[in-house]
Amino acid sequence: MQIILSRIETANYLCRSCGTCCKADIPIHAPEVMKLSELTGLKIREIVEDDGYKNHTLQMRLKNDETCIFLKDSRCQIYGDRPLICYKFPLQFALAPDGQDIKAVPWWTGLKDADSCVGLPERYETGVNNIALQPEQILAILEKGIKLRATRAQVSRKNGVDRFVRESFEFFSSLTLEEATKILFQNQGKGFLII
Repeated sequence: MQIILSRIETANYLCRSCGTCCKADIPIHAPEVMKLSELTGLKIREIVEDDGYKNHTLQMRLKNDETCIFLKDSRCQIYGDRPLICYKFPLQFALAPDGQDIKAVPWWTGLKDADSCVGLPERYETGVNNIALQPEQILAILEKGIKLRATRAQVSRKNGVDRFVRESFEFFSSLTLEEATKILFQNQGKGFLII
């Protein structure tokens, strides 16, 4: 499958720096946990919640006030290396199996303090501080998301969180986009893939 860049439209939202998205359950992929562990010096279990999995996904550890451990003074301390979920929020992307139909849709789950992000287009008037993800950025999101999702589908979870994270990182690092796409659409069937 080849994702057709010319078919990807710009996706818009307006970040109000409210931090609401940093107060939700934040799903994180195992390769991202490994990268953050190497970057920050924190142990894997200092980054993810103690129960390891919630709804079959790793969850970012939250502080007592239920905000992300990397949020300080309303600013993300790992902004340049933040997980994919944080990078694309408040949007997610629906990708057709042939790669020729890509739709940006609002993120719709997980927020504790709001039904959805106040920065979505229907909630603001277009103007300054409008963030537009360009086709090249969306393509990078899709490619990384496909590899992360395929990794999650292939690596065994039976051996504990630490081993799962390390094995996932190794698998992710060696995985090509073509291999990842094949894995996902074999499991997904013919419907849209949500990244």
